[in-house]
Amino acid sequence: MESYPNKKIIISIIVIVSLVILTSLGLGLWAVISGTSPSSLESNDGELIISGMYGETIPFSEIKSIELIYKKPLISWRTNGFAMGAKKKGYFANSDGEKFKLFIDTPKLPWILITKQNELKIYYSSNLGDNQRIFEGLIKTLPNNTYNTSLH
Repeated sequence: MESYPNKKIIISIIVIVSLVILTSLGLGLWAVISGTSPSSLESNDGELIISGMYGETIPFSEIKSIELIYKKPLISWRTNGFAMGAKKKGYFANSDGEKFKLFIDTPKLPWILITKQNELKIYYSSNLGDNQRIFEGLIKTLPNNTYNTSLH
């Protein structure tokens, strides 16, 4: 008779552990799928919209500048983000402690650099299209004092 309650406890523990494992695997799979899905960058109704994992909507009034760059930032560590191969999404930092946000689907240059009024730098690189063309399409919709067409 004593083994019956023990059997119930063991079955309950097995069920709970199995649920925790399945949930963890599901969250891990979601992170990989979401992190490897391409981000997009577009403007709409006075806002810059970056979609995908860690995406955000930035009103034009919060944008200090947008430019094409031909030199990648030094990435020392991930502070809150996703990194798998060349794909990097979220918050990263360099060895000087400068924090920035990445939406990198390909390491191919040029990248688009968005600097917000609060000085947060956001780097974007698409594997769905040419970053030069994406930038040229964006600057047609932005206020003239927002973008820089010189090369960096």
